[in-house]
Amino acid sequence: MPLIISLCVVFFGIVLNKDLIGILINVFAILAGLLFNLLVLVYDAVSKAVKSSNSSQANSLKLESFQQIYFNISFEILLSLLIVIMLSISIMFNNGLANSIFSVFVFFLVISLF
Repeated sequence: MPLIISLCVVFFGIVLNKDLIGILINVFAILAGLLFNLLVLVYDAVSKAVKSSNSSQANSLKLESFQQIYFNISFEILLSLLIVIMLSISIMFNNGLANSIFSVFVFFLVISLF
């Protein structure tokens, strides 16, 4: 589904220009930084939960939930960094076809992020 939406967006003429690339690099760099901070907070909460662990069912459920949150945040960080890298590479390509291809990839990653 994200690929179809990305192709439609580029087909209707919305491609990356230098202004949009600069704004998106700033947005996703800030998002990655905030997600790193959130990852540290989750790691701290998990370490506190492990220290005070009782072998109860509720505690194991809490630890599994923290683990899933940790992995989801890590995935979002990786996607954000990949988007920033793709946007940085796309600055070098100004011709029509290469810009359209990078636009499809970047829009696909942005849609997949949300």
